[in-house]
Amino acid sequence: MKEINWFPGHMAKSRRELLGSLKRADLILEVCDARLPKSSRHPDLDKISEGKPVWTILGKSDLADPVCTDKWLCSAEAENKIWLALNLFSDRELNQLRKRLRDYNEKFLVAARAKGQRISPLRLIIVGIPNTGKSTLINRLIGKKSTQTSNRPGVTRSLRWVRGGTDYEILDTPGILPPRLNNKESKLNLAAAGAIPDDILPLDEVAFALFKKLLLDYPALMEQRFAVTNGGQEEWELFQMAACKRNCLASGGKADLPRFINLLLREFRTGKIGRISLECPPFVMDITE
Repeated sequence: MKEINWFPGHMAKSRRELLGSLKRADLILEVCDARLPKSSRHPDLDKISEGKPVWTILGKSDLADPVCTDKWLCSAEAENKIWLALNLFSDRELNQLRKRLRDYNEKFLVAARAKGQRISPLRLIIVGIPNTGKSTLINRLIGKKSTQTSNRPGVTRSLRWVRGGTDYEILDTPGILPPRLNNKESKLNLAAAGAIPDDILPLDEVAFALFKKLLLDYPALMEQRFAVTNGGQEEWELFQMAACKRNCLASGGKADLPRFINLLLREFRTGKIGRISLECPPFVMDITE
């Protein structure tokens, strides 16, 4: 698989502008994909955050395996980190986040009142790789559509501050990937989830890697959705069988693989196969001990 060097001009510019805006922030919210928390975190965030507190939001948690998500949350708690799993379209879960933000902001309000200073809204910077739900989170927090959203990566292309009444001042940032992605598994996971545009990596390789992983980790869901089981057959043969089972057929009754590849990726990305995580923490410390 080719090396990804995806750092277009708007990403480089946005990174520079982000570094200059950090001094204005009270809190950084990093939005990741709950299905692949490891690959969808920016590896340099701790370095560029300049000591600002960071909360990690596991977006799209309604699409992720809840068992894996719980393990990630336990792992973060054991390291005294704040990670929150959110369905960004759930009013209840968004209200819980709003409450935590109000509680966090209270210490700034108390200090401002004690000094007789003007009360300022909580200043948030929302960051993350492409297509993790940053703009959706902003729109939900401020209660109106202030930023464009899409299932395509790279829709937000510039930094902009938006106001959410008297509660928030939020900096929306474009999705920024690391300058280079060298880990093959991370490349495939990001591409399968739609964080990397479909024209960057060969979709047949991305889809087949996803298919093999789902056969191994979620055999019941694969049998239910694609009528295939891993009974000792070659994985490529099962891939073609699954295409035929889903009526992705070319002339002569052969598997129409390009059509099946698009179907498989679309159904994974939208959760139609089931709640699936591509990454789970290898070890979780028991924090009750």
